Amino acid sequence: MLGLRVILGVLEAGYFPGCVYLLSTWYTRYELQKRNAVFFAIGSLASAVSGILGYGIIHMNGLGNLSGWRWIFVVCPPHPHHYSAHN
Repeated sequence: MLGLRVILGVLEAGYFPGCVYLLSTWYTRYELQKRNAVFFAIGSLASAVSGILGYGIIHMNGLGNLSGWRWIFVVCPPHPHHYSAHN
């Protein structure tokens, strides 16, 4: 399990610097300050809310004859693009 955690950390290490670099290619220096602040604030807010949301979903055990962990996939489907219509 530790090895998988290390691999996950290595693969995710470049995400935030990559996003900041990508934003810096689109916006001027003065516009970039606000965009970076919003980007990091939304990331922090998502981290804060995800634990509370997970806690609440797990305690939905038994509702609709579903286990608590199954409610995670009802509330937050893993891949919403699978449900879209393809022509």
